[in-house]
Amino acid sequence: DPSNGFTLLGASGSGKTSSLMMMLNQFPQLIVHENETYGKFVQIVYLKVNCFPNSNLSVLLDNIGKEIDKALNNSEPIYERELMKNRSIGKKVSRICNLIEAFNIGALILDEIQLLDFDANKQASFESILALSNYTKVAIIAVGTEDAYSKMFPNLRTSRRTGICIDSDEYCENKEFFSKLLSLIWSYQWFDEEITQISQDISEAFYVSSKGIVDQMIKIYTQVQLEYLRSEDRPTVDGKFIS
Repeated sequence: DPSNGFTLLGASGSGKTSSLMMMLNQFPQLIVHENETYGKFVQIVYLKVNCFPNSNLSVLLDNIGKEIDKALNNSEPIYERELMKNRSIGKKVSRICNLIEAFNIGALILDEIQLLDFDANKQASFESILALSNYTKVAIIAVGTEDAYSKMFPNLRTSRRTGICIDSDEYCENKEFFSKLLSLIWSYQWFDEEITQISQDISEAFYVSSKGIVDQMIKIYTQVQLEYLRSEDRPTVDGKFIS
């Protein structure tokens, strides 16, 4: 059902791909069904396709074939090669429709969608990917940064193809939640003397510097530890040092 798809957008490092993988790990990607009437058939529950920097639509479509091969454990890239031979976007999309129906693919996940070179693709061509949901009822999930939204969905009729839009960095505005995350990583420390209490100025410095993004918080904390250990004269760990 197309309405089962969604768009997951947020700042880099906010945990989009990590949370997505946690969800996908709860499901088998491949299920082999055996039926007395229809015999044995394969179901691919989901396909996760990564977009690469400045890649065009043709490369994205070829990568769908590549991910089908991986899901089926094909030793040879059968479907990737087949799609690469077709130079027409329309023919590639048509063949992908056939493959989605043949393997009962439930969800098509487009990760790092902002890396796709939208300028090099006609908007109508990108809409043909979104239209896969209409042709096959596959759920489309688009994952990327906020700037991808206006590129993907210049009008309402295309945005509805991926269902609701989820803000992945909404948690960044929750300072209480941020403090809990900081206290968790703070338990791993290599200071000469253990700092058991996180002062208000330290917490505020971390929040301002990381903008509440968990990936940035971890990177800053790592650098704090490295800088501390590299210094012969151990610095005072306070808000100023963090900044």
